[in-house]
Amino acid sequence: MPRGELLFTSNSPNNTYTLEIYRMNGGATTSYAIRGEIINHKTGIRKKIYYQYREGAATVSWIDEHTVMINGKKLDVRKDVFDSRKEGSSKKE
Repeated sequence: MPRGELLFTSNSPNNTYTLEIYRMNGGATTSYAIRGEIINHKTGIRKKIYYQYREGAATVSWIDEHTVMINGKKLDVRKDVFDSRKEGSSKKE
């Protein structure tokens, strides 16, 4: 998956996590997509938690240390993944 253009980062309230939001441009024949990656500062683990095709911008707000809202999708960063390409759109990992 292309890395994309880093739009911004957002830290959880106690700085345990950093969310990086990227905009991916597939070229002239496809729309933009937004991808979110979470970095756990305690473990150093990075994982993709959000992907939405046909979005060009993102709004992020932290609800608590482990819960973030990305473009209206509420995710527990420890276990949730939203990927619009997968059936059901929201899956737990």
